[in-house]
Amino acid sequence: MFVDMVGSTELAAKIGDRQWRDVLKRYHALVRGKLDQFDGREMGSAGDGFFATFDRPVQAIRAACAIRDVVRKLSLEVRCGLHTGEAEWVGGNPVGLAVHIGARIGASAPAGDVLVSGTLHDLVTGARIKFSSLGPRVLRGVPGQWEVFRVESLG
Repeated sequence: MFVDMVGSTELAAKIGDRQWRDVLKRYHALVRGKLDQFDGREMGSAGDGFFATFDRPVQAIRAACAIRDVVRKLSLEVRCGLHTGEAEWVGGNPVGLAVHIGARIGASAPAGDVLVSGTLHDLVTGARIKFSSLGPRVLRGVPGQWEVFRVESLG
């Protein structure tokens, strides 16, 4: 799962460094709280971006939606992208094309959206999560086209 705050640079410029540090601290606490709640493992964070892994795809989707909803308490919006696939582990971190696909899906998400790959979508069939298809997309640097879905509601 990739989570990125929308409009963070503009907000930091508007409120100044001191207030930005306070916002970022509260934002990090909220995101990490939801990762813990849904059994996610933080793999990395940079500024206002998070990369996390999950053992169960439904938990990842629920965590992304919960993060999106809880950070709105701070008047913030995030975009989230999720994918699943085989990854190599280097130095305790997953690497490989599956990671890049998740990152590209996240980067393509509009503010407030949780987007998932067709691969992840297919894995959660029967979980009563409602999706809308955004159709096939070209993900920068990734071969082929990838079906992408927006999470509409949780069952």
